[in-house]
Amino acid sequence: MRFADPEDLESGDSPTYPANGLSLSVQPGVEIDLAKGLALDLGAFWSSYKTGEYSLVPELHGPLNPPLNASGVASTGQEWGVRVGLAWQPFAAAPPDARSVLPLVDPATGKPLPLAPPDASRDAWGVKRSWGWATAEMFLINFGASAFNEYVRNANFNQISPRSFWSNFETGFTYDDNKFKTNQLIHPFNGSTYFNAARANGIGFWGSSAMSIVGAFVWECCGETHPMSFNDMISTGIGGIARGEMAYRISSAILDNTKRGKGRFGREAAAFLVNPIRGFNRMVSGDAGEVQGNPENPYDAHPPYMDVIFRVGGRAMGIGESITTNTNYYGFAEVTVNSGSPWENERRQPFDHFDLIAGMNFGDKTRIGKLLIRGDLYSKPIGEAKKHTFAFIQDFDYVDNEAYEFGAQSLGAALQSRFNVATSLQLLSYGQLYGILLGAVNSDYAFLADVANQERYREYDYGPGVGASWDLILLRKGAPLANVRYRFNYINVSNGSVYSGDLKGLSAEHNLHQLQAKLDVPLWGRTAIGVDGSIFLRQSHYDVTGVSLPPGITPGRYTVNQRNPEVRVYLAWHW
Repeated sequence: MRFADPEDLESGDSPTYPANGLSLSVQPGVEIDLAKGLALDLGAFWSSYKTGEYSLVPELHGPLNPPLNASGVASTGQEWGVRVGLAWQPFAAAPPDARSVLPLVDPATGKPLPLAPPDASRDAWGVKRSWGWATAEMFLINFGASAFNEYVRNANFNQISPRSFWSNFETGFTYDDNKFKTNQLIHPFNGSTYFNAARANGIGFWGSSAMSIVGAFVWECCGETHPMSFNDMISTGIGGIARGEMAYRISSAILDNTKRGKGRFGREAAAFLVNPIRGFNRMVSGDAGEVQGNPENPYDAHPPYMDVIFRVGGRAMGIGESITTNTNYYGFAEVTVNSGSPWENERRQPFDHFDLIAGMNFGDKTRIGKLLIRGDLYSKPIGEAKKHTFAFIQDFDYVDNEAYEFGAQSLGAALQSRFNVATSLQLLSYGQLYGILLGAVNSDYAFLADVANQERYREYDYGPGVGASWDLILLRKGAPLANVRYRFNYINVSNGSVYSGDLKGLSAEHNLHQLQAKLDVPLWGRTAIGVDGSIFLRQSHYDVTGVSLPPGITPGRYTVNQRNPEVRVYLAWHW
């Protein structure tokens, strides 16, 4: 008997209701070597399954007359078979482990010797390069995300099939309506897992960057039934590169192969939290417990120039002309990491110098309120005095609080300078121009967004743009004393307040200004008390003339201004 699809069945949806179950498989086999890396594969398999009662007839058609008989219901079953084929192992002729050709310890001191320098087959940590394992882990990550959505979140977009794949390719890239935190913070984390699936398998920065983009595409086309999302490709693929390399570098600074006992366990656990994919690989490979040397080059493990500042305190934010207008009070904790030196670095690979600011809010609408990453992709000193350095830079921006939302993936150029102004004082300057691949900012008319399969109104606009920033930092004996930072972003909206459906012609653009001044007063040792003041200004222009508008919106040209002053008081610890 053949049934037609229900009329309201969406492409990619399953016509039957799901049922949970359990399956057990046994697959014995043997490989007989034929040549180097090639073997005859002989095997067999037997599988048994048991599920909840599962109708093979689509229930969306309604009740059947006569009722479904026993032959239409499957709850248990078995299958078996044999397999004959060829197994090809292109990496079978791997070079010997570095530990087998070099002594592990210095005979004079008994301390572990540094690992062998990286080569064409291994990275600086002695990890064998394997595109096969990296690709397998990328697919496993996507499978795990799909299983989580299906069985934990009970989501409705995981009934994937070749039909849903083809439908996504036919539809092409669109925009989605996910929450700001999902698109601008969680999706870049997903991209970082793809990135580190490669990085943790011995692949370098650029190859891992490609894996971040490929992993994002595989999920968009074939991991869900929702149409492919252009904004997810940028935030997951490009944002995943910045988040992924940052996590790899910080986990490298935490790890120490020479440690033993509780100290070793603590470092491995902390590195796992920062970089779960790398931590998992180290446990599986045994590197998490093996005592050996660290990488020969300190930039691969413990960079010679690395500062960490932890701040905790309270913040007051106003909405309006004054800090006293509609004031809200929150707690916050913030960590700043400056790794590498634009001027003193002897090696200049991607992210050998990067800056990180990560902030948590207490009492605000979301716990993670800030994540800013700025890393050098390429840098070159200017002149012999080491006062100036030119660099190509990648930026990752995420700011989310009660007052405003802003996120962006950017690429640009920077001039980084330093000047000695007194015996113990030094002035650092960071000037930057960049292009915004895709920025997101809160908007007044974002609900007009043209979104495929819209399930909620999105509160923010998307669009490309340009920007500029300038940082001035005054250091006293190497510790920050004062800091002034200005950042300007221009977003030309391409999805949100610009609607490509019946509202053709509606346009919008956003001008964003962020200014902050900070003072840290030393107390004792590396402890300081600090205060900073900042202001966020958004000037948005909307043109809603000559178009068909939904009820409640009057045609015209609008300029909307937003002003949010903020003051913070905190204690700071500098390492």
